[in-house]
Amino acid sequence: MVGTSVVTATPAAVAAVLGLAATAGVLVLGRRVVSQGPPPPPMDAGVMRRFGWINIAQWAAIAATVVVCVACGVPSWIPVLVVIIVGVHFLPLATLFQQSEYRVTAAVLIAAGVAAGVVGTAGGPPTAVRATACIPAALALWGSAVWLLGRRTGTR
Repeated sequence: MVGTSVVTATPAAVAAVLGLAATAGVLVLGRRVVSQGPPPPPMDAGVMRRFGWINIAQWAAIAATVVVCVACGVPSWIPVLVVIIVGVHFLPLATLFQQSEYRVTAAVLIAAGVAAGVVGTAGGPPTAVRATACIPAALALWGSAVWLLGRRTGTR
């Protein structure tokens, strides 16, 4: 939704509808996966504990980023850094859950954040920075969800 904030009127409405449609599609595919058989075995407690710590670290880094960027008067850097943080958080998850696809997700997110940082550093307007960071991030996250769900259903 942050990515759609860069457009106005009709394009914003179209972007919002497409975003909601993509989200609904991922949810339908997820429901299909759940209904196709027994769920995967529960995760080991140690794995879940590491997962929790990885997510706590991600959210702490995001909170610190917001506080520092606001305090330094550079709020336009928040989406850049948040997209990079979210990308980096997928790297340990790839190993933890043995999902090599998460490395691709991480690479796309980190690349989007870096590209947005380049746009910002080159003097691009905050709207261009947000678009460069957030739109590819949304596509990468939806794509990752579809890729993994499709692999479980064999419908990729």
